Amino acid sequence: MLGTEMQQAKIIVETLRREGIDANLSDEVDVDGQPSIDVGPKGLDPARMNLGETGICFRLWEINDPKNKALFAARKFHEIVESRPPDWKAYRRRPR
Repeated sequence: MLGTEMQQAKIIVETLRREGIDANLSDEVDVDGQPSIDVGPKGLDPARMNLGETGICFRLWEINDPKNKALFAARKFHEIVESRPPDWKAYRRRPR
């Protein structure tokens, strides 16, 4: 399963790069071992970034969450971040 998830993450990164968006596979993985994708700074709105931030990390489960799929497809990265719950942590188990 993780091989499939890594392949999906690679495809997402390649697609974003073809669109001119900075994207890379993160060196970090979720506690479940799922890959993460770092986006930015190119492709993000600098006015919506916190001071000192140059990118946003998305967990694959977060991208695949039904409430985020359309936002990610529309490249509305900041809307996903802004919809995260107050207790959101970069490293947590994906919802089941």
